[in-house]
Amino acid sequence: MTNAHELDTMHPTITISDKAAEALRNAIDESGEVVHLTISPSFEHALEIGPAISGNPLTQISGVAISLDPESSLQAEGIHIDFVEHPGSSGFRIDNPNAPAKITEVAAPDLKELLESGVIELLVDVRTTWEREIAKLSSSLLLDEQASATIAGLDRATPIAFYCHHGIRSRAAASHFLSLGFTKLYNLDGGIEAWSQLVDASIPRY
Repeated sequence: MTNAHELDTMHPTITISDKAAEALRNAIDESGEVVHLTISPSFEHALEIGPAISGNPLTQISGVAISLDPESSLQAEGIHIDFVEHPGSSGFRIDNPNAPAKITEVAAPDLKELLESGVIELLVDVRTTWEREIAKLSSSLLLDEQASATIAGLDRATPIAFYCHHGIRSRAAASHFLSLGFTKLYNLDGGIEAWSQLVDASIPRY
């Protein structure tokens, strides 16, 4: 029989980046507290520090004790926990492969990294032609009727990012392709305005 502080061999597979593990270890004091990972039925994730709870299995990952309640364990297989830092902000990011497809809001610096690494295969501009003449992101495709038809013919797992001026129109466009069955859709949070402010000041603002 195991107690709350012993490892449960039936735990799901969870991975933690080095940065996330370091941040979590720094957050845990020496009183034996653990990291509680909670996943709601709608796949909202929460990380909290506190004492181990009897009956909740523990797993050690990179020196961090992770505790999940039985309901969260059912939705946790394959989860990856990362820690991201940007000027003026930082926090944990949890990627769960079990969550249903949705549109991922992505900050401009993160989108830059995803584009440079090749994770995102297509960048789509949903603004008007006159806006595009003022400012645009290189390698982006203007979403016109022909482009829309081309995108609709792509593999549904193709990673696609959308942007507009402030992120509203692009989210609506992404929602359209989500309804068509696409599973890896991103929306530039704050639009090209945020890109100009956070990534490339040479992009004109309007």
